[in-house]
Amino acid sequence: MTIGLIEDQLLFRRGIKSIINGWRDFEVVFESENGFSVPEKMKNCEQVPEIILVDLTLPPNGYKEYKG
Repeated sequence: MTIGLIEDQLLFRRGIKSIINGWRDFEVVFESENGFSVPEKMKNCEQVPEIILVDLTLPPNGYKEYKG
């Protein structure tokens, strides 16, 4: 099962990736810190992910404009 991972918190993203890659038959094929880079990463990925895990609390406009 190939997975794309979108998470803005670096340590959490690394932890989730490590856990997933430790499972048999699962592999994170790309990761992103925001949703803006996903189309480009999908184009450049050797394997298109079957599943994309997305952080539902991503800042809506990225960090630069986020005032939350």
